Amino acid sequence: LRSLAELFARLLCAEQPSQVVFATDDWVSRLLQQLEAEGGETSFDAQEHVALIILELLSQKESLFFSDDLMRHLTTDNVVKALVDRIFSSAQSGVSAATTILSNIVFHTSVGTSSANMPSTPTLSPLSPPSMLVGEDDVVNMGVDEGPLAEVVPRRSVRSPPPSPHFKSAFVDSPERLNGRSAALMRDISSHFSKIRSLIDASLSQTATLSMPIGSVPAAGVTILEVINLVTMLAKTGCDDIFDALLREQLLPRCLEIFFRHPWSSLLHNAIRSLLSEVLSSTDGVRLE
Repeated sequence: LRSLAELFARLLCAEQPSQVVFATDDWVSRLLQQLEAEGGETSFDAQEHVALIILELLSQKESLFFSDDLMRHLTTDNVVKALVDRIFSSAQSGVSAATTILSNIVFHTSVGTSSANMPSTPTLSPLSPPSMLVGEDDVVNMGVDEGPLAEVVPRRSVRSPPPSPHFKSAFVDSPERLNGRSAALMRDISSHFSKIRSLIDASLSQTATLSMPIGSVPAAGVTILEVINLVTMLAKTGCDDIFDALLREQLLPRCLEIFFRHPWSSLLHNAIRSLLSEVLSSTDGVRLE
């Protein structure tokens, strides 16, 4: 199924209208509907493949003839709300895929356009996976503990095929329009920060524990980690609305409390450290280079 998802993503990446294989009308909403599937390995795979397809289109946006429509659809209020609702729903299914998609939308709308030195998101490889060596881990058949993000982000650095030699990029937009789209997206996302505060408060109040060799330790959960990584990406934008929302909802003190509440969670520690680093490296809403 993953190979079919990769093939579908490649066929969607049309540089010219004459190369269109599938109609691109309303495809964003139809793809995101797959994130609402509940339970079972089938729904997990579908959510992972949705993220893979959208991330590939975002990474190739400068070559797509419908790039402006792509970015316009992905930054609409309805799409942002659908992704946020998926992240903060009671079901764990789809959280990783939704946060991955939203983080990449933020990157390609605000972060990646503001700094030439920022790394681009990985894209699909034109090559088959290399043959496994003796003693090498099977990266294809990883367990679900790694979540959709582990499969969405390839382990190899090989990039997708470049655009046609005589192709002229269709993604030409004025800085004013890009800045306007980015500002609108940041305002929209920052309006949902109260949900992040509620999620952190719920995490701080829970009493669930996890059995470890050292004994029972408080369970942090995957959702809180994904959300903190998303907030870190938002902080990279240097947007005033994001920092105002961080201050208004008092998210940083809450994140610090979570940091010390879970002394054995290195992933959570690294996520919170990255968030604090991004916030502290910003002054008056502008990141210091």
